Amino acid sequence: MGMGFNDFKEASAKLPQLQGTETVSQRQSQTVGRMKDRRWMKGMKKQQQEKYITAEELLANKEEQGFEVFQKVIDMRGPQVRVLMNLENLNAEEKAKENDVPMSQLQHNVRLIVDLAELDVQKIDRDLRNVRETAISLQREKEKLETEAARQKKQLDNMEEIMGVVSHIEEQKSSGTLTLDSLAKYFTDDIKRKFADDYKLCNLTCIACSYALLLFIRVFQGWDPLRNPLHGLEA
Repeated sequence: MGMGFNDFKEASAKLPQLQGTETVSQRQSQTVGRMKDRRWMKGMKKQQQEKYITAEELLANKEEQGFEVFQKVIDMRGPQVRVLMNLENLNAEEKAKENDVPMSQLQHNVRLIVDLAELDVQKIDRDLRNVRETAISLQREKEKLETEAARQKKQLDNMEEIMGVVSHIEEQKSSGTLTLDSLAKYFTDDIKRKFADDYKLCNLTCIACSYALLLFIRVFQGWDPLRNPLHGLEA
């Protein structure tokens, strides 16, 4: 029969069956391909329906939930080195393949890019917060230094004015026109009333006494208490 005995034709008898088998397998593969395409299109539709958030919304959500501490995980188990944000996604790609998720590697890479973008946003926000806090601290330090500089400038101006009055007293002393009344007026009205704090700080009473001593000696020079007991009483 194999050699065509009694006009038996094996090829012609089996050919329709083979063609039918190939047709069925092709139909099955086409059906599986359509199912995958439909599933991928459904996934695309779901992704298109996803709501994307801005950087401000991301930071607001993270602030409500509390900022998480991310650490990069280097996965070197496969032929290519992968970078992960946490251990939860360590086997995400393998699970996606097991669940027959379409283009699992692409979805993993997209998730990784999103995670890296979120990390960059949080890092920039954290650096910006630090810069703002530093700026506020520097502004306070600047105001403090400006206040101290204004105080020292005012004190310096007061000292210059006091030195001007003392220099004028010295000139009158050298010319012999200085009296106890004028000396009292300079130290009481021109210095003590205007600059009470500096008057105490610099102990200007001693300077006043040093000038007054010579004037008192001049006033009481040749004084006879028994003959004129009221001499110099007002002074």
